[in-house]
Amino acid sequence: PTAVDMDPYMKSSNQKVEEAVAAEQRNDLEAAKAYYVQAILELQKAKKQANRPPQAMAALSNRMQEYLERAEWCKRVLEERASAAAGGNGGAAAPAAAAKPPALIGAQQKDQALMDSLKGAIVVEKPMVRWDEVAGLYEAKVVLRDATEFPQLFPHLFKCGALKPWKG
Repeated sequence: PTAVDMDPYMKSSNQKVEEAVAAEQRNDLEAAKAYYVQAILELQKAKKQANRPPQAMAALSNRMQEYLERAEWCKRVLEERASAAAGGNGGAAAPAAAAKPPALIGAQQKDQALMDSLKGAIVVEKPMVRWDEVAGLYEAKVVLRDATEFPQLFPHLFKCGALKPWKG
Protein backbone atom coordinates (compact mmCIF):
# COMPACT_ATOMS: atom_id res chain seq x y z
CA PRO A 1 0.00 0.00 0.00
CA THR A 2 1.12 3.54 -0.74
CA ALA A 3 1.40 6.36 1.78
CA VAL A 4 -1.72 7.88 0.25
CA ASP A 5 -3.62 4.62 0.77
CA MET A 6 -2.60 4.55 4.44
CA ASP A 7 -3.66 8.17 5.14
CA PRO A 8 -7.25 7.89 6.40
CA TYR A 9 -8.12 11.45 5.40
CA MET A 10 -6.86 10.97 1.85
CA LYS A 11 -8.68 7.65 1.59
CA SER A 12 -11.91 9.22 2.86
CA SER A 13 -11.50 12.16 0.48
CA ASN A 14 -11.02 9.82 -2.49
CA GLN A 15 -14.16 7.90 -1.52
CA LYS A 16 -16.16 11.14 -1.27
CA VAL A 17 -14.99 12.21 -4.73
CA GLU A 18 -15.93 8.83 -6.20
CA GLU A 19 -19.40 9.28 -4.68
CA ALA A 20 -19.56 12.82 -6.08
CA VAL A 21 -18.66 11.66 -9.58
CA ALA A 22 -21.27 8.90 -9.36
CA ALA A 23 -23.86 11.45 -8.21
CA GLU A 24 -22.95 13.71 -11.15
CA GLN A 25 -23.44 10.80 -13.53
CA ARG A 26 -26.89 10.23 -11.99
CA ASN A 27 -27.53 13.97 -12.48
CA ASP A 28 -27.92 14.36 -8.70
CA LEU A 29 -25.90 17.56 -8.45
CA GLU A 30 -27.11 18.41 -4.94
CA ALA A 31 -25.56 15.19 -3.61
CA ALA A 32 -22.44 15.69 -5.77
CA LYS A 33 -21.93 19.17 -4.33
CA ALA A 34 -22.27 17.80 -0.78
CA TYR A 35 -19.74 15.03 -1.48
CA TYR A 36 -17.23 17.52 -2.92
CA VAL A 37 -17.57 19.68 0.19
CA GLN A 38 -16.99 16.62 2.40
CA ALA A 39 -13.91 15.72 0.32
CA ILE A 40 -12.55 19.24 0.82
CA LEU A 41 -13.06 18.96 4.58
CA GLU A 42 -11.16 15.65 4.64
CA LEU A 43 -8.30 17.23 2.69
CA GLN A 44 -8.20 20.09 5.18
CA LYS A 45 -7.72 17.51 7.93
CA ALA A 46 -4.94 15.89 5.89
CA LYS A 47 -3.22 19.27 5.48
CA LYS A 48 -3.23 19.81 9.25
CA GLN A 49 -1.08 16.74 9.80
CA ALA A 50 2.47 17.68 10.68
CA ASN A 51 5.61 16.89 8.72
CA ARG A 52 4.20 17.12 5.21
CA PRO A 53 6.72 18.33 2.63
CA PRO A 54 5.88 21.56 0.74
CA GLN A 55 5.22 19.63 -2.48
CA ALA A 56 2.60 17.51 -0.74
CA MET A 57 0.97 20.59 0.76
CA ALA A 58 0.82 22.19 -2.69
CA ALA A 59 -0.70 19.03 -4.18
CA LEU A 60 -3.34 18.97 -1.44
CA SER A 61 -4.13 22.65 -2.03
CA ASN A 62 -4.48 22.05 -5.76
CA ARG A 63 -6.80 19.13 -5.16
CA MET A 64 -8.91 21.18 -2.75
CA GLN A 65 -9.16 23.99 -5.31
CA GLU A 66 -10.27 21.54 -7.99
CA TYR A 67 -12.98 20.05 -5.78
CA LEU A 68 -14.13 23.53 -4.80
CA GLU A 69 -14.49 24.44 -8.48
CA ARG A 70 -16.54 21.30 -9.07
CA ALA A 71 -18.79 22.07 -6.07
CA GLU A 72 -19.28 25.64 -7.30
CA TRP A 73 -20.12 24.35 -10.78
CA CYS A 74 -22.76 22.04 -9.29
CA LYS A 75 -24.18 24.96 -7.34
CA ARG A 76 -24.36 27.18 -10.46
CA VAL A 77 -26.12 24.48 -12.46
CA LEU A 78 -28.63 23.92 -9.66
CA GLU A 79 -29.29 27.68 -9.45
CA GLU A 80 -29.74 27.91 -13.22
CA ARG A 81 -32.15 24.98 -13.16
CA ALA A 82 -34.14 26.61 -10.37
CA SER A 83 -34.33 29.95 -12.19
CA ALA A 84 -35.25 28.23 -15.46
CA ALA A 85 -38.04 26.33 -13.68
CA ALA A 86 -39.27 29.56 -12.10
CA GLY A 87 -39.08 31.32 -15.48
CA GLY A 88 -41.88 29.22 -16.88
CA ASN A 89 -40.05 26.88 -19.26
CA GLY A 90 -40.23 24.05 -16.74
CA GLY A 91 -36.48 23.58 -16.72
CA ALA A 92 -36.58 22.16 -20.26
CA ALA A 93 -33.63 24.20 -21.47
CA ALA A 94 -30.21 22.93 -20.47
CA PRO A 95 -28.36 25.33 -18.20
CA ALA A 96 -25.40 27.10 -19.79
CA ALA A 97 -23.06 26.02 -16.96
CA ALA A 98 -23.94 22.37 -17.56
CA ALA A 99 -22.27 22.47 -20.94
CA LYS A 100 -18.74 22.52 -19.57
CA PRO A 101 -17.93 21.29 -16.06
CA PRO A 102 -14.39 21.86 -14.79
CA ALA A 103 -12.03 19.01 -15.57
CA LEU A 104 -11.51 16.46 -12.83
CA ILE A 105 -8.18 14.66 -12.95
CA GLY A 106 -8.40 11.00 -12.04
CA ALA A 107 -7.69 10.12 -8.41
CA GLN A 108 -4.93 7.71 -9.44
CA GLN A 109 -3.10 10.44 -11.37
CA LYS A 110 -3.33 12.76 -8.37
CA ASP A 111 -2.22 10.02 -6.00
CA GLN A 112 0.78 9.34 -8.21
CA ALA A 113 1.66 13.05 -8.28
CA LEU A 114 1.39 13.18 -4.50
CA MET A 115 3.53 10.04 -4.15
CA ASP A 116 6.19 11.55 -6.42
CA SER A 117 6.28 14.67 -4.26
CA LEU A 118 6.56 12.58 -1.07
CA LYS A 119 9.45 10.45 -2.32
CA GLY A 120 11.95 13.16 -1.40
CA ALA A 121 10.81 13.09 2.23
CA ILE A 122 11.18 9.34 2.72
CA VAL A 123 14.46 8.00 4.09
CA VAL A 124 15.36 4.98 2.00
CA GLU A 125 18.67 3.94 3.49
CA LYS A 126 19.19 2.78 7.05
CA PRO A 127 22.03 4.72 8.65
CA MET A 128 24.27 2.80 11.03
CA VAL A 129 24.08 5.23 13.96
CA ARG A 130 24.03 4.09 17.57
CA TRP A 131 22.25 5.93 20.39
CA ASP A 132 25.52 6.98 21.99
CA GLU A 133 26.66 8.61 18.73
CA VAL A 134 23.78 11.09 18.82
CA ALA A 135 24.88 14.20 20.72
CA GLY A 136 22.53 15.79 23.23
CA LEU A 137 18.75 15.34 23.28
CA TYR A 138 18.97 12.97 26.25
CA GLU A 139 15.28 13.25 27.14
CA ALA A 140 14.17 12.70 23.54
CA LYS A 141 16.35 9.60 23.28
CA VAL A 142 14.92 8.21 26.52
CA VAL A 143 11.35 8.77 25.33
CA LEU A 144 12.04 7.16 21.94
CA ARG A 145 13.82 4.23 23.55
CA ASP A 146 10.94 3.70 25.98
CA ALA A 147 8.36 3.90 23.21
CA THR A 148 10.14 1.38 21.00
CA GLU A 149 11.75 -1.01 23.47
CA PHE A 150 9.21 -1.27 26.31
CA PRO A 151 6.53 -3.08 24.28
CA GLN A 152 9.13 -5.70 23.32
CA LEU A 153 10.74 -6.01 26.76
CA PHE A 154 7.50 -5.99 28.79
CA PRO A 155 4.71 -7.32 26.56
CA HIS A 156 2.67 -8.52 29.56
CA LEU A 157 2.16 -4.91 30.70
CA PHE A 158 0.70 -3.99 27.33
CA LYS A 159 -1.48 -7.10 27.02
CA CYS A 160 -3.20 -6.58 30.36
CA GLY A 161 -3.94 -2.95 29.57
CA ALA A 162 -1.70 -1.40 32.23
CA LEU A 163 0.16 0.43 29.45
CA LYS A 164 -0.74 1.30 25.88
CA PRO A 165 1.82 1.37 23.06
CA TRP A 166 2.36 4.63 21.23
CA LYS A 167 0.68 5.24 17.91
CA GLY A 168 1.83 7.34 15.02
